[in-house]
Amino acid sequence: MKRILLMLVLLMSVVTGAMAEKTPQVIWCEGNATMYFTNSDTLYAAGDTYDGKTVTSVWSGVSVTNAIPDGYGMPKWYDIRNDVLTVCFDPSFSEVRPVTTESWFEEFRYLTSVEHLEYLNTSQVTRTVDMFYNCKSLGTLDVNSFDLHKVTHALAMFGSCENLTTIYCDNDWSEMFSEEQYIFWNCYKLKGAVSHRNYEPYVTSSMANPVTGYFTKRWPINFNPIGNGTIVASDDNPYTNQTVTLAPVPDDGYALFDILVTRGTMHDVVIPHTNNGNGTYTFTMPAEEVTVDAWFAAATPQVVWCSGNSTLFFTNPMHQYQVGDTFEGQEVTAVWNGDAVTNSGTGAPGWSDYSSNVTKVVFKHDFIYVKPESLGNWLRDMTNLSEIEGIEFLNTSQAENMSHMFANCKLIQTIDLNSFEVMSGANTTGMFQGCEALTTIYCDKAWNIPSIISANMFLGCTSLKGAIAYDNTWINGALANPDTGYFTKQW
Repeated sequence: MKRILLMLVLLMSVVTGAMAEKTPQVIWCEGNATMYFTNSDTLYAAGDTYDGKTVTSVWSGVSVTNAIPDGYGMPKWYDIRNDVLTVCFDPSFSEVRPVTTESWFEEFRYLTSVEHLEYLNTSQVTRTVDMFYNCKSLGTLDVNSFDLHKVTHALAMFGSCENLTTIYCDNDWSEMFSEEQYIFWNCYKLKGAVSHRNYEPYVTSSMANPVTGYFTKRWPINFNPIGNGTIVASDDNPYTNQTVTLAPVPDDGYALFDILVTRGTMHDVVIPHTNNGNGTYTFTMPAEEVTVDAWFAAATPQVVWCSGNSTLFFTNPMHQYQVGDTFEGQEVTAVWNGDAVTNSGTGAPGWSDYSSNVTKVVFKHDFIYVKPESLGNWLRDMTNLSEIEGIEFLNTSQAENMSHMFANCKLIQTIDLNSFEVMSGANTTGMFQGCEALTTIYCDKAWNIPSIISANMFLGCTSLKGAIAYDNTWINGALANPDTGYFTKQW
């Protein structure tokens, strides 16, 4: 029996050791002027490494969870208040339940950023007095996750934050406290639903709301795609006055016909939006929800040749152009449609008959939705081509053949291919062959093309220089990179 009891004791000690208790810690790293809030089973000390930086000081346990017992004194880290530029809350800190955040960042005059406040659980906090008092360099705060239902004292919570312009919060705190709290003194630049006024009653907790006060609220966007496509937004629940970018995404064979942004759900008030000319649209979020309607219609990829200005256009219109029509103010001389564009094969495309006459190539923004399977010989032998516009709208993600794509474009000097998504097995044989004036290919990433399908890729590019200068003994796809090859990074 004694032996069994001894084994149980040993087992319990092993289990206890394996389940080491976590400790709330505030870690100061002077090297990056950052103060971290974490909850870890590792007890950090000065000289340790945290987040890749050397730890300067650490405070832990009740020094964190009850930094100012009964509202007297200052937090232990108060002495570094003039050195902190950034405060960062680790996800693990969401497990901690501080009972006060009073004066946590008081007089942090040079603090510019508080990251991930959503990991600060305030559900047990009773005092937020002077929490951000005199944080003169703070511009924005996101306190949307704060639960202050137990808070009784919040005096000067944001007081004297002279450069604070925005407090993001969807919630109404105005009737949360047992008595009005003066929390917005000297927040001269603060603006939410209304602009700040520095006198009673406009500095009290009555203004802590997003409808008639100083908080800025998130609002939903209702998406209503009509037809074959979807809508993607930079933020589905943006704040008031936030700039939102919309990216309509048509299904294959379709294009965007029109887009409309309106207030609420009744479509009665139109919100102006800006066409960015790259397939995206932007608008400013009002202080209410909005609806985005997008209409999609069938479209056919076309290559349009206008001899009048010697320009070859790549487009994806809903209107099918024909010879004699007007496109971009010019008479259409020739047109190629559908598969003749998306799958031109390994031979010369139809427009190659006009190669020597082309001086400019334009990819229209609607062409971004086209996914050609072959780009082989597309611009080959355009010996008088001097300008390529909108190449970022050429979607290369499905192109298996890119051989001789720019071959013998003898006047092209620079080209930006940062938007290119090149398949690992794409054939790039002779892709830039004979581009004798080409000095720079901007591309930040390596293409990793096997040499067996990239022979002579850079043959005759005698002016080319990237990470290294051109060497006529190194001309295959192994040099398609910005570190040891012929590509140039855009810093």
